[in-house]
Amino acid sequence: ARRPADGAKPWWSPPETPDARGATALGSLCTLALVLGYLGTVLTQTITFAADELDASKADQGAILAAVRVGVLGALVLTALADRRGRRTMLIGCATAACVLAGLSGLAPGLVALGVVQTAVRGLVTAAGVLVVIVAAEEMPSGSRAFAISLISATGALGAGLCLLVLPLADLDPRGWRLVFAAALLLLPLVRLVARHLPESRRFDVEHAEVG
Repeated sequence: ARRPADGAKPWWSPPETPDARGATALGSLCTLALVLGYLGTVLTQTITFAADELDASKADQGAILAAVRVGVLGALVLTALADRRGRRTMLIGCATAACVLAGLSGLAPGLVALGVVQTAVRGLVTAAGVLVVIVAAEEMPSGSRAFAISLISATGALGAGLCLLVLPLADLDPRGWRLVFAAALLLLPLVRLVARHLPESRRFDVEHAEVG
């Protein structure tokens, strides 16, 4: 409501204020966290609806949810590639691929097919989530890193809540759960927007001396 005096900081401001580049990076990372929050929640919120249409038991649902966790192993490979190809490239790539595959999940003919595609999505989302935190740590000054991670966590939770807002679509029809997955494609413009603004991590761009 009132502009702070010159040199003064609002009570909510971190001890060390990010520069313009850092603030842009933080806003971009929060947007990605929103997208990842949705993608990471959609399966657990729709599995019972999918099981009803596909005539799967509760045991089948549990098996699929457990099997999907294997996707985190793929995240190890993807995050390792970020040290070679850059954080930004892998972040945008993982988020884009996760949105597309999540949307395609709505076409799954059976619960096993749904689980296979979602295993890939889980790996992509996990890798992107790790890279979001890495970029935040590398871009933010030391006095604002905890502040940045808090904002990213909050927007990630908002993304999960967005999934709950869309969930009533699953009640419209026995196949309505497929619309919840298809809605993931609507997140692609957000990823594209981030791609235009997110800079490569300064820490990645700086050359470091080889350690013997």
